[in-house]
Amino acid sequence: MANGFSDTALHVIVSNHENKKTIDVVALKPKVVGEERRYALDDLALLTGATVLGRGFTPQPRSAKPEHLGKAIRVEVDAETVRMIPERQRAVAVQEEITAIREKLANMPHGEEERTVLVNRLSALTGGMATLKVGATSKHEREVQAQNAERALKVLSAAQIGGVVPGGGAALFHAGMDLNGSASGGEAMGAQVIRSGLAAPLRQMLVNAHVPAPGVVLEDLEAAGPNAVYDILQGRIMDAEACGVLDAARVLENVLRMSASVAIMALSTDTIVYHRKPEQVMEP
Repeated sequence: MANGFSDTALHVIVSNHENKKTIDVVALKPKVVGEERRYALDDLALLTGATVLGRGFTPQPRSAKPEHLGKAIRVEVDAETVRMIPERQRAVAVQEEITAIREKLANMPHGEEERTVLVNRLSALTGGMATLKVGATSKHEREVQAQNAERALKVLSAAQIGGVVPGGGAALFHAGMDLNGSASGGEAMGAQVIRSGLAAPLRQMLVNAHVPAPGVVLEDLEAAGPNAVYDILQGRIMDAEACGVLDAARVLENVLRMSASVAIMALSTDTIVYHRKPEQVMEP
């Protein structure tokens, strides 16, 4: 693996392949740049016991010796990724690096740019990476399934970072019930509007599912506590974790911020024109 290869080196590699592979060798050029490339090379060296050459404090590539090479039980290479099974004796050093990365992540704000790099490194070192293959009978169906898979992965990533809350609109409903009920005048009216808005998604789900007496269900849900959700498929109130009806907290937070932004814009606008047949979109 190197940042680039001379024509002579490429000619030798091609000739080797054409001559029935005298030596099993493949040339790799990392796609990442900057600090990510440095981390990628360091992690490969950690997994294999190899030496990264040409860093000033390490030998130059022209001085490479057999002891600078690394070892692995198995290595697979394609156009996008490098997959390997390291030798057992590398386990202690790899685990120490994994622990150090996890400690950094625990003390790092979610918005930090370096966080994504550390998460990717952690996934690579722990073997937490996979290739998801999507198949379908038609191109359109395959594209839809691929988009759904991408959205699911983003939601899982958001849940890993920010945790989960009761799903199906229940978290918003319970949050609305916690609003200060001692307000008076305009504040009380504003609190009531927000409570009604936060309960609207769950109420609409109940209406769409033809659940009888949605108002009664909401009252029972409030009495059941903040972890309670209404499982529409089961037709009863259940614990969110027990039935698996959960939402990613970060996704819900972004929805609230977006809704508040739209509400502020509507309140500060003199005239709003609604389209009779608005174009449906998944993003604002």
